[in-house]
Amino acid sequence: MQITPEYLAMMALLGGGIGFLWNKLDQIRKELSDISNHAVTHTVCESRREKCPCVKDVAELKATLRK
Repeated sequence: MQITPEYLAMMALLGGGIGFLWNKLDQIRKELSDISNHAVTHTVCESRREKCPCVKDVAELKATLRK
């Protein structure tokens, strides 16, 4: 079997494409892990919601919408 320049070019392109996809998947994996590390738990969210100054306004709007 002879190794032609076309074969070498095809293998180089395949290797480059696989490397590109591997890099993109690694970037996505890092971004997803970053999102889950900065997530807020439900208990923290509830305590922050209670301290929010607009809670009364939201309750009034909900009451008027239900009428």
